[in-house]
Amino acid sequence: MCYLNMLSQYDLIHKTNWKTLIILDACRYDYFERYNFLKGRLFKCKSSAPHTYIWLEKTFPKFYDLTYFSAHPYIGHKINPKQSYNAPLHFKEVISIWNLAWDDKLGTVHPKNVCKVVKMIPYDRAIVHFIQPHGPWIGETKLTTEWTLRDHSKYGIMGDGVIISKRPDPDLLKKAYRDNLLLVLKVLKEYYYCFRQPVIITADHGEMLGEGGYYLHKVGYPKWTDEILYTVPWFIWKEKFITSPYYI
Repeated sequence: MCYLNMLSQYDLIHKTNWKTLIILDACRYDYFERYNFLKGRLFKCKSSAPHTYIWLEKTFPKFYDLTYFSAHPYIGHKINPKQSYNAPLHFKEVISIWNLAWDDKLGTVHPKNVCKVVKMIPYDRAIVHFIQPHGPWIGETKLTTEWTLRDHSKYGIMGDGVIISKRPDPDLLKKAYRDNLLLVLKVLKEYYYCFRQPVIITADHGEMLGEGGYYLHKVGYPKWTDEILYTVPWFIWKEKFITSPYYI
């Protein structure tokens, strides 16, 4: 099997027969390529947006016969005047894990809690949306503040912007981001049996980690940041019986 070229993530999502689509929020392709230890096939693809709610609007504009498990507060209700996307109108079922398993001590949803919820609820085809490696960064190298250690989930806020406003050392941020990615990958390996095959791992968008003085992900960043913010992994983790017009 070989990849023809870097195609749009939209096409790959809608023309591949996956059973489970895992979203690692704000996961950069280059970091996934360097630190991923799961066995499978990794390709590049182009996301449709640099921010989650715009990604949802562009990637899932219609109604889909899918279950959406989400640790991200953006999915499940409207929490921002700029956000016009109402996920329950676009998916068969939305499981708001952020509302079930938010960890006040971490200021986020631990990836293990995502897997535990998925394990309990049967599905035919599903999207499983993890927060990590998006901040706050709770891996071996931690980067949090007192502000993040509160339940802001109902506002759709996870505290990363507050941390970045203090301009952390970019090297520290990169280590924290790496370790947050390793954390979710380790949990996926531990709970691999929870997910129906075939399984694809991808991301909604990338993340700026201090390059050129830019942090996180926002609409309106300079064009040169597109290479980082729009290039995401398309990883065929559990590929038994997978088919796609883009693979030969």
